[in-house]
Amino acid sequence: MNEEKLIDARLSLSALFKARREELNLTQQELADLCGFNRATIIRWEAGEFWPGMKQYLIICDKLGLTNKIISE
Repeated sequence: MNEEKLIDARLSLSALFKARREELNLTQQELADLCGFNRATIIRWEAGEFWPGMKQYLIICDKLGLTNKIISE
C-alpha cells in the first residue's frame, strides 16, 4: 500500500469519526472525556494528523457506537 492510499484512509476515517461525533451531538471535549483522551488527541484525529493505535481506535469506535459496524463487516 502506498503513502497516498494511507493518507486517503486516514482522512476517510477522520471524517467518519467527526461526522459520527456530530451526529451524536458530542463536543470534542465530551468525546475526549468519554474515551479517556485529551481534547488535543480528538482534534488531531479529526484533522487526519494522528493515526490511533489499535486500542485507541477500538475505544473511540466503541464510544461512537461504531464497534459492531466495524467488526461485523
